[in-house]
Amino acid sequence: MKKSFLLLLFVSLIFSGCTKYYIQIFDTLPKEGQSNIKLDNEYYEYESDTLKIVYEFWASRGVMAFSIYNKTGAPIYIDWKKSSFIYNSKKLNYWNDEQTTNSVGLSYEKGYYYNGPLVLPGFGLYEGYKMEASKAKTTKPERVAMIPPHSYIYPDINFSLFNDFKFRFGDRTFALITNRNDIPSEKTIEYTEEFNYQLSPIKFRNFLAFSFSDENPSFFFIENEFYVNSVKEMEYKHYRGKVVKTSNGVEVYSKPLKSKHKFYIDLKNSERTRFKK
Repeated sequence: MKKSFLLLLFVSLIFSGCTKYYIQIFDTLPKEGQSNIKLDNEYYEYESDTLKIVYEFWASRGVMAFSIYNKTGAPIYIDWKKSSFIYNSKKLNYWNDEQTTNSVGLSYEKGYYYNGPLVLPGFGLYEGYKMEASKAKTTKPERVAMIPPHSYIYPDINFSLFNDFKFRFGDRTFALITNRNDIPSEKTIEYTEEFNYQLSPIKFRNFLAFSFSDENPSFFFIENEFYVNSVKEMEYKHYRGKVVKTSNGVEVYSKPLKSKHKFYIDLKNSERTRFKK
């Protein structure tokens, strides 16, 4: 019995060592006609004379994370009940009038909530994070939040951008043979499918209601819309790239395809349905 167990363990180790991991990377674009949205240092930024909104999507399955900066010398109020996240035309609430006990965040739309660490645009997300148990507390969300003059707020309710198990490529997919990012002397294959706004499988909008008064509000609305314009699938080691040193001398992977306006899904080889090597 002991010999059989050791043999099974040895065979399992061999096969697990041969397992290839893949990654799907989703790229996004603002919907055409939104001249106030620019790409700055990997972040999408909306800016007017009054407000600046900075977006970050990079996380497993994506996250609608954003900050709001008040550029004026007077307080600005945001009404979360009148604001929404709209995913493929489905309205999802930023605010719900109930107390919630949760150690991570608030969730009101099952299947859409991003259940990960809080992502703050400009601070980044450490991909190797470990979720630790924390003391749960009961909170009631704030319907109206004040943004003081010349200051930021970071909403702590984040929605996922893709909730299916994986993206399934269609007939418009093409393959590109390219040099590996981890071993430039070797080749690998990247699979890509591209979309315009009409054909995109994922469209999402951030609809926000602002006013300059809390007691007698006269609202003005800002709506920023984005869509997935391409999906790439590749070996994870190719995505990860070479080991490089930071300015502090710390060794990290280069990850040349990583960007704050993209997001990703990790896959094992057994989870790939269309492409087999």
